[in-house]
Amino acid sequence: MNKKDKIEITKNISNDLQQVQDRLYSEKETLQPTLPKGQKLKKLTLTANLCISLIWIYKYYRHNENAVEGQYYTRKDFFSELLTNKEYINIIRNFRSLHYWDLITKMPMHPTKVIYKKDYYGLTENGIAFVQKEIAMCKYALVYNDFAYEHETIPVMIKDILEEEGYDYNELILP
Repeated sequence: MNKKDKIEITKNISNDLQQVQDRLYSEKETLQPTLPKGQKLKKLTLTANLCISLIWIYKYYRHNENAVEGQYYTRKDFFSELLTNKEYINIIRNFRSLHYWDLITKMPMHPTKVIYKKDYYGLTENGIAFVQKEIAMCKYALVYNDFAYEHETIPVMIKDILEEEGYDYNELILP
C-alpha cells in the first residue's frame, strides 16, 4: 500500500464518519420527546436515600472483584447485601431515578436508536465524580414520562445531602 492509497482510505473514512455524525446529530432532536401540551413536569429531589444507593453502586464497581468498569449490572448485583433486609427497602427502591441526574445510565441496546436493556445500569463519570465530592449536582429534576426535561439549579454536594439526614459520608464510603 502506498501513500496515495492511505490518503484515499483516510478521506473515505473521514467522509463516512462525518455522514454518520451528521445523521445522528440531526436525530438528536428526537432524543428528547416533545412535552405534550398542558402536561406538568414532576419535581424529583436528589435525596439521601438516592445518594446512599449511588454510594453502594460506586462501592460495587470499586470493591467487587467481578465488577468491570464500563459494564452494566442489575439491582441484584449492586444491592445483594441489602435485598434481604427490609430496613433498607427505601435505599434500593428508587435507585433507578439516579439516571435523571446522569449519575447512572441505562444499558443501550442499539447504536443509533434509543433502546435500553431492562433493569441493567452502569455508573457514569458524573456519578463517580459526585460520589468522590468533585462536583455538585442540581437538587431537583423536572421529569415527565421517564425523561428529565429540566433541572433546577440549586447545587448540592453529596456530603451535604447526607448530613442533612444525619448520615456520615465518611462512614458510608468505607468498603
